[in-house]
Amino acid sequence: MTVNEDTVRHTLLIVQDGIKVPNFKLVVAEEGAVDVGEINLAAGSYTVICDVPGHQNMKATLTVS
Repeated sequence: MTVNEDTVRHTLLIVQDGIKVPNFKLVVAEEGAVDVGEINLAAGSYTVICDVPGHQNMKATLTVS
């Protein structure tokens, strides 16, 4: 689940080895917006990113075991 606590749009995508995981993107367009999704991932290391222009520093590592 993604909740927007900001006043600008954000997204949440999952990337592995530079490739976006298909059919998964959460979007929260305004403050207070909520988006929920479910995905099954194989064990490994992934990067969670926001792909809104100017938000390239918004990323985190997700480890699935």
